[in-house]
Amino acid sequence: MALKRLFQAAMAAVVLTAREYAILELLVMHRGKVVTKSEIYDHIFDETDDTLSNLIEVHVSNLRKKLGRDLLIVSFANGLWMSLRVARRLERDHGVACRVLDLRWLSPLPVDDLMREAEAVGRVLVVDETRRSGGVSEGVIAALIDRGFGGPIARVAAVDSFVPLGAAANHVLVSEAEIERAAIALVGRCAGIVASAAGAVGTTAASVAVATAGVAASAAGSAGSPPSSGVR
Repeated sequence: MALKRLFQAAMAAVVLTAREYAILELLVMHRGKVVTKSEIYDHIFDETDDTLSNLIEVHVSNLRKKLGRDLLIVSFANGLWMSLRVARRLERDHGVACRVLDLRWLSPLPVDDLMREAEAVGRVLVVDETRRSGGVSEGVIAALIDRGFGGPIARVAAVDSFVPLGAAANHVLVSEAEIERAAIALVGRCAGIVASAAGAVGTTAASVAVATAGVAASAAGSAGSPPSSGVR
């Protein structure tokens, strides 16, 4: 059974397994203190678990790698949920760890938050359901360049077209398959990774979406928050 939780925090969403999430939860509860291996063991396992001696080290190592991240996906509105689903598949099928930044506030853009996350990860994919010409992604990319971001940037946007009714809209709007292909291409171009866009379907690994920068166990933020807090 998949564990699904979302922490409202300073920045982005990272896909974690249930035990990685439990370790992060324990570290947050003991922020600023040393947490021993035995404390982690007691928090994530029960006496019925058959565990290997180095399993905690494996989980901690994986957690550290994910907090380092391979790709920042920037989006908003329905693009956020599409990007989160793609991020889970990228982690499951290709081992690509993504952060998903929810802009939430488009005018003005939360440029300080955007730059902080972009510089932390080093490569950015912008997912924009508005049209490619004159859409939101143009402003996001311009803001990154104006602030001096030097890493690779790519974007996925809707076609310059009127949006047709019914199933025909799928021919011009952004799709999850398109987001996944763009993400793999960007990470592969930067890191020399060769990956297939088609992954196995039906894997049941438990995962959660959790924001990691300055994590706080709070409920969803208010809709009218200023740009600095309007991120997921």
